[in-house]
Amino acid sequence: MSEMIVEYILSVYNLSELILGFNRSEAFAILNELERIEKIETSVFRRNSLIYIPLKIKKGGRGIIKKFDKGSLIYDIPLNSLVIPLEDYTPSEPVYQEVGKVLEGFEKLSNINRVTKATLFKRV
Repeated sequence: MSEMIVEYILSVYNLSELILGFNRSEAFAILNELERIEKIETSVFRRNSLIYIPLKIKKGGRGIIKKFDKGSLIYDIPLNSLVIPLEDYTPSEPVYQEVGKVLEGFEKLSNINRVTKATLFKRV
């Protein structure tokens, strides 16, 4: 059985739009919250080789320690943020949950050097 992907657009001010694919089974609780909200005004910022996208929802989860491929879409449970690794990443603590991947626009993320406004909304 193929995995069900739900697509969201991350529109980054002065950069571009990215398409994020959430795996419905892995991101069920997050998607339930996102789907109640039409769009989330947020920001993106870079910390070393990780791009952070703070969310205005709060969901728990169980983190794992494993190697995440670059372009993975992971949820940082304590920081309530989506995280996209720019290179393969293995965390030292189990605070991340894999929820999907970047489907389009990954290469543009390396241009983020400071906090930038962004909007996250469902692709129709």
